[in-house]
Amino acid sequence: MKWSVVLFCVIIWNALFGAAVGDVYPLTVEGVGTVTVPADIVTISVSVESSNENITQAQDEVGEEMNRVISALKKAGVKDEEILPGQGSGISSFQSSSRVCKTVNNTTVCENVTESASTLQRSTVIRLQAKDESRIDKVLNAARSAGANAYV
Repeated sequence: MKWSVVLFCVIIWNALFGAAVGDVYPLTVEGVGTVTVPADIVTISVSVESSNENITQAQDEVGEEMNRVISALKKAGVKDEEILPGQGSGISSFQSSSRVCKTVNNTTVCENVTESASTLQRSTVIRLQAKDESRIDKVLNAARSAGANAYV
């Protein structure tokens, strides 16, 4: 009987130890990948502006300047369908007033200074389906040399 208890304990010990060794622990692996591909569509914002105080003249100026820019873009190879329909317009105004007073010989002299500026801006968007950076650069340079601001 004594041997059967010892044998029973050995079997239990082996079963418990074997189960502990045989446990399957999950292995978790995480990875991060990055893929870079060239863009197949490029959006270019082109804008012109005028600081003329007469709003009617400013509108005429930005209209003429935008027409020159679009002509230059077409000469650079931009197709009509690549120029998105519609143009944006905006007016920016700035006004600053200051009053500086000085006391000289018990006399206070104040000087009022007012500055103002306004800018009328017109913009359009060019959407190129191009992977060729030289074409994109050609369009940007054409817009800038025609007097416009151009940004990708």
